[in-house]
Amino acid sequence: MVVSRSRFEPISADIHTCLAAAVSCARASHALQSSQMTQDPSGSAESQLNDIPELQERAVVLVKPDGVVRGLVGKIIARFEDAGLKLVGLKLVKISRDFANRHQPESEDWIKGLGQNTLNTYKEHGRDPAKELGTDDALEIGKKVANWNIDFLTSGPIVAMAWEGHSAIKQVRKLVGHTLPIFAVPGTIRGDFSKDSPALANAMKRSVRNVVHASGNKEEAEHELALWFGPEELYAYERTDWTGMFGRIK
Repeated sequence: MVVSRSRFEPISADIHTCLAAAVSCARASHALQSSQMTQDPSGSAESQLNDIPELQERAVVLVKPDGVVRGLVGKIIARFEDAGLKLVGLKLVKISRDFANRHQPESEDWIKGLGQNTLNTYKEHGRDPAKELGTDDALEIGKKVANWNIDFLTSGPIVAMAWEGHSAIKQVRKLVGHTLPIFAVPGTIRGDFSKDSPALANAMKRSVRNVVHASGNKEEAEHELALWFGPEELYAYERTDWTGMFGRIK
């Protein structure tokens, strides 16, 4: 059956009329909400939270080269946004060995701790570190592991992010999960996206591929924010859903 063009014209007109009405209603609703927010004397929940600075924190999260090349960046960002954190800094970079070295703690105790953890893993699996690594000294092994970490961080692009929010450091650590993916529980970023282990990493003489790095405490966060971001790369804005999350302070 052949239908003439004229039979469609009234329907097309009706559609355009309905669309125009919908757009007009949406604009009116948005204007009303904006007006109500502007007139609210108590201010936004975020502005009130900012008046309690000890509750507001920033944390650095890095999507490491394994997470970038596997296409996990968008999924990882969504985890933090869904949890109510605010993205205030974001960039894709490839860093030098010097920069990677400045990212890692430099204390001898930290390096020795890396080595001791590696020795414990070798012992657990009945392997001989002296035979495989040429030494069983914790400090020397720690230096090797630190160098493996630098090799990995400089092997490809990294997505550096700064997240802000109430107790952001603890929230971020909770979301990323245990540092070693084999111990990270399902539902965390490392638990869902990596199954690597120290035993496998040691056998392959490389760092553990655990997808992300996250600031471990306030001091570490401050150091990493200053290292990875300039002041002009961190942005201030309000998440409109924070009022629903936190309410208003009476």
